[in-house]
Amino acid sequence: MLLAHLRAQRQLTDPPVTRYRTDTQTAQVWENGVWVDSWLARNGLMTKKGDVETGEDQKGT
Repeated sequence: MLLAHLRAQRQLTDPPVTRYRTDTQTAQVWENGVWVDSWLARNGLMTKKGDVETGEDQKGT
């Protein structure tokens, strides 16, 4: 009961508009009419470097 009382409800939001730049291997977010590097964007992306994981960084393969 206590956990049900303390839980936070998140509001659904639209995902940010993004693009991947192959020349720099980074992601960008469309913000206020311009493309912003994902690590500088206000809402950001949920990766550690804001890049798209391609699998080449995986260990043990």
